[in-house]
Amino acid sequence: MIASRRQAPVLLATLLTLTAVMPAAAQLTEAGTAVRPPGWSVTPAIGVSEMWDDNPTLAVEGDARPGDFVTAVRPTLSLDYRGRQTTLRSDYAGSFDFYRDLIGLNTRDHRASLDFEHQATRRLQLFARDEAMLSPTTENALAVSATVLRRQTTRMNAFRGGFEAALGRQTTLNATYASQWIEFADDNKRTSPIPPGSEFLLGGHSHAGLGELRHRISQRVSIGANYEIQRAIVGGGTETFDVQSALAVSQIALGPSVSASFGFGEAWLTTSDGFSDTGPAIDVGVDWTGRHSGATLRYGRTFLPSFGFGGTFQNEELQASLRTSFTRWLQWSGNATLSNNDPLQSGDPALRSISARTALGWIVKRRLRFDAFVEHSSQDSGVVGGHVLRTRGGVQATVSQTVRATQ
Repeated sequence: MIASRRQAPVLLATLLTLTAVMPAAAQLTEAGTAVRPPGWSVTPAIGVSEMWDDNPTLAVEGDARPGDFVTAVRPTLSLDYRGRQTTLRSDYAGSFDFYRDLIGLNTRDHRASLDFEHQATRRLQLFARDEAMLSPTTENALAVSATVLRRQTTRMNAFRGGFEAALGRQTTLNATYASQWIEFADDNKRTSPIPPGSEFLLGGHSHAGLGELRHRISQRVSIGANYEIQRAIVGGGTETFDVQSALAVSQIALGPSVSASFGFGEAWLTTSDGFSDTGPAIDVGVDWTGRHSGATLRYGRTFLPSFGFGGTFQNEELQASLRTSFTRWLQWSGNATLSNNDPLQSGDPALRSISARTALGWIVKRRLRFDAFVEHSSQDSGVVGGHVLRTRGGVQATVSQTVRATQ
């Protein structure tokens, strides 16, 4: 699971792109997804949404939770290059939320990413990705760290770079360096009362090396191994955590549209205060891809450092997603994530988190898109004042246009 959890920077590709916004390109696939033209292209887009937020302050259960209508303006801009051997993509997505009554909660959200891929030789591909985010809440940090859900300014950066090499006709090797950086701003002086758990949010950074070896033994079956080593530094160096994991992996094509992966192994943890532990590392999943639909179900278990309040957790996570295109222009998607973070040392709270989202999208003449969406998030830390619930729902209209800069 650590290999997939450290794809959290990859998972941030979703978080660092505006939800419910998909800039339409010059052409669409049968499923309605954008196809980037060769050469240079630029795609500006602007989205406007109206939604209801039932807990904009992220107040805990039992406290006053005033709801309010929100008007959000969401500009995006992407610059792309697609050549014979090299692809380059840069994205910016902003969100400016304006509350009808709670104007003191008006916020800005900025996200940017840069992707690079280069086919150096027939057998060697190089890749790099960097992502940055400035968010008014800690919600997006939950995907990469055991952190309490609070309304507190969060800055994040994630980088991944490495190569994929074909060692033979049936064997491939992936090697990746990954780093993360998270900082929680001190908003307490502007918050009254101080949100429970705010004093725990420390921030930190991590460095990791990942290796994946795969060998195909038949058209349907591949076997291999994953190894990862990570060092997490929390609270400006006050705590350090070293996590390693090794998994034996098998991938099986159960049919023309269904595949499954099974990864089982061991994880090792050592900390700067002398604490150490071992535990199982698990990463299993099933993927289904049809002509107009797709679904994914995954379960993972591993050690996960907390950039929120320090310590290391035994993390379990279940993810499910489903998407379908009813027609070329009408699409639906839904996803849900359940995670349990149990502390390995006494004194830290256990975190139970749930997030879910569903959206129905209608594409009008490729440049105009309408979305109706509902999203829910909740977290329970098991302490007094530690249960947070939030639901938002609304509609959004997005206009985009891809412009070819070169032929």
